[in-house]
Amino acid sequence: MRSMILGILLLTADVAHAETGDKGYFTLGLGAPSCGQFIAVIGNAPPGKYDVAYGMYVSWLGGFVSGYNATQYGLWMRNWCDKNPTKMVADGAVALINEMNAER
Repeated sequence: MRSMILGILLLTADVAHAETGDKGYFTLGLGAPSCGQFIAVIGNAPPGKYDVAYGMYVSWLGGFVSGYNATQYGLWMRNWCDKNPTKMVADGAVALINEMNAER
């Protein structure tokens, strides 16, 4: 019940936003709360049982990574999948992360 109420509050609250200064991006929605708030929400979700608030954060993170992929890597995932049609999409996501880490 508590998770449902938290989810409804998150859905009906004004859009949170925060400018991140010199990092060069502007954040809307669930990217704006602090990491402490994020941990407080996901810390309540036992493995395999995810509540609405947890799902919202995961969806936001997925969208953020997709947006990054679109702006920084163009059609990276599409190209990877074209070259690896029998592999899982998750394999491509891991390959993207590995490539991003190698560039650091």
